[in-house]
Amino acid sequence: MQTLAPKSINRLGKERSPYLRSAAHQPVHWFPWSQEAFDEAERLDRPILLDIGAVWCHWCHVMDRESYESEEIARVVHDHFIAIKVDRDERPEIDARYQLAVNALTGVSGWPLTAFLTPRGEVFYGGAYFPPEDRYGKPGFKRILKQIAELYRNRKQDILEDAQKISGLFESDQAHVSVPGKLDGAPLESCLAHLKQQFDFAYGGFGNAPKFFHPSALEFALHQYSRSGQAWIRAVIEKTLDAMGKGGIYDQLGGGFHRYSVDERWVVPHFEKLSPDNASLLLVYSRAFQQFGKPFYREIAQGTLRWVRENLSDRERGGFYASQDADTDRHDDGDYYTWTRREVSGLLSPEEAAAALPHFDVEAQGEMLHDPSRNVLFVAKEPEILARELELKPSEVARRIESAKHKLLEARKKRRAPFVDRSLYSGWNGLWVRSALTASSILQDPELKKFALKTLDRFRAEAWDPETGMTRFLPEGGPAPEGLLEDQVEMLAAAWEAFQATKEKSYLDFAEALAGILRDRFWGTEGGFFDTPDFKEEGHLRIRHRGIQDSSSYSPNATAARIFLKLFHSTQNGRYREQAETLLRFFYEKAKGVGYFAAAYCLALDFYLRGPEAPGPKQ
Repeated sequence: MQTLAPKSINRLGKERSPYLRSAAHQPVHWFPWSQEAFDEAERLDRPILLDIGAVWCHWCHVMDRESYESEEIARVVHDHFIAIKVDRDERPEIDARYQLAVNALTGVSGWPLTAFLTPRGEVFYGGAYFPPEDRYGKPGFKRILKQIAELYRNRKQDILEDAQKISGLFESDQAHVSVPGKLDGAPLESCLAHLKQQFDFAYGGFGNAPKFFHPSALEFALHQYSRSGQAWIRAVIEKTLDAMGKGGIYDQLGGGFHRYSVDERWVVPHFEKLSPDNASLLLVYSRAFQQFGKPFYREIAQGTLRWVRENLSDRERGGFYASQDADTDRHDDGDYYTWTRREVSGLLSPEEAAAALPHFDVEAQGEMLHDPSRNVLFVAKEPEILARELELKPSEVARRIESAKHKLLEARKKRRAPFVDRSLYSGWNGLWVRSALTASSILQDPELKKFALKTLDRFRAEAWDPETGMTRFLPEGGPAPEGLLEDQVEMLAAAWEAFQATKEKSYLDFAEALAGILRDRFWGTEGGFFDTPDFKEEGHLRIRHRGIQDSSSYSPNATAARIFLKLFHSTQNGRYREQAETLLRFFYEKAKGVGYFAAAYCLALDFYLRGPEAPGPKQ
């Protein structure tokens, strides 16, 4: 029988990932994702317990504290399972496959992802967060572990056969059929219809709670409005961007967006702030300001940049960090960002409090379930309305609110701040570079352009290999793993934007070299780019994946198609247009069926059908 891991000695202590290192003290004998773990599962004939999470994830912290730090639960794991822990930011290709599999089995996805696998890595059960004992209407994790272990002992053959069938379904799902004849605008119409159908007329955004941003859908809407000028499209954009910018989903004091809203009003967020979300939203708000001329959109874009400059970037060498955690410790739930009425009143003058308290809806009863006295700051009353109630000029109310915000922010800076993951991922930095270069032009911010180019130059110097392409992240004292499709594509897009911004041919050469890596290492013979360069043996990595749907970020295949078209217009090399057309044909039927989740594809298809058009102001 295995013995429990002593404090601070399990295998994760030597890992690069902050998420994995944070579990190094746990009594579970964790493996990082590796062939060694699968070999051990085969040797001992045990199922695998797979935990996928992130350093920014609140419920990952909760499950770590409640279950994986429990000696009793660790004993059950050691006696019956091989345990593997994965950082979803570091290994998104693993996360994507197992999220799909668990969701197909149970209808559940998210983090922490808790999956039970055969020794070959095929899913037979799973879920997300489980409490240690039965509560919240969920079965307790300890009971689940014992039941799964018993099931595997008594019905192993059935489990293996069922898991293999499920795995086969995902392999067949990768088959696409290229559309014959000419490409048409049917996916564009489907995307617009889906946007209209899912739009929340009361609060903006799409669908019900929880609410996510869908930046590619918003960019597509902006582009379509620039083409058609349809009033309903503008209403969708403005209602959504106004509500998000005034909601608690946006940090009203420090700037930057939290990951998503747990309610339909955009008021109560999950408090983590992720790099790709903020890069994408900077792009959307900047383009919305360019299109509509509303100062509020410029204010939100600049507030996001202020937070990034202060917290999420390496100002000296260039580079954008990965994330800022939701919490300051494992018993926290956004306390860094929230306030009691007493705290606010104690920091402000009576005049400031009279304006700020109703402006941000700060009451004795707040929004946080774990501590009802704590308030999320969101814009509940505009200065113009408060001015009438307080019998003051709107400018005076606005001045008092700004003074209050300054005092609250200075007080908040004295609190212990949530952890920042300083990992420098190639794909996310490529997204930041292209977003920052676009925003710098619109916002007339030369320093932002300078920093974006510094970042791109750093990655070109430190993370680029002419034979294999971009590494997954900047090496830190040792070799870094090969990059994924998103790393190559986003850096390609960044290099093209840098060429447009500077006209320096070295950036165009870099973009063309990256395009060559994509063709040579990621292209599937029938069409489409795979998300990984090579076939892997471990678990569901055996299934090569080619996707077109957007998640919180843009589909790499869709972005590649769009950038190839831009390269064609820059170089007149017909090979780029042919490659883009092949991509668009390969994913046409899939994109037509998923509505606004293929918005990035639709941006590329619109470019292909109607040519480039820079969205300009349309009043």
